[in-house]
Parts: sequence; C-alpha cells; structure tokens
Amino acid sequence: MIEEARLRESQVLAARATVRRGIRRGDVPDDTSVTLLLDTLCGGVLMHVLTTPAHLRDRLVADADGYASGIVDFLLRSVLPTG
Repeated sequence: MIEEARLRESQVLAARATVRRGIRRGDVPDDTSVTLLLDTLCGGVLMHVLTTPAHLRDRLVADADGYASGIVDFLLRSVLPTG
C-alpha cells in the first residue's frame, strides 16, 4: 500500500511539473491553475473510462492515443488565448 501511495504521489508531482514547465516556456498562460487543468484532464479521462459500456471497451482501448490527443488538444485550446 505504501508503494502504491508513493507511485501515485510521484505521478502527480510529475504531472504538475510538466504543466509548470509548459507555463515557464510560455506554452500555457501563466495564470493557468495547475490543479484545475490537471483535475479537468484526469477527470475527463476517468469519466470516459468509467462510463464506456463494456461492449465498447475494445474500441476505447484501440483509440486510447486518439482520445488522449483529442482531450489534451481540447483542454489546451480552452486555456490558450484566441487570436
């Protein structure tokens, strides 16, 4: 159990560091909430997985990369300024 907690914590820290690097590089606006961005991303993925009916699970797995790209693109478009 302790090992699982350490793994989970390291994954969260790595994700937060990734977003912060994007902010420092100017890829993500500096007023972006790291927590809200990651909550939105992870929550979207979690809901997608939890609500996919069993008969569509093979399709979900086959399209995992496409879904990941789509949700990240959508999320970045929502935080990036238009114009």
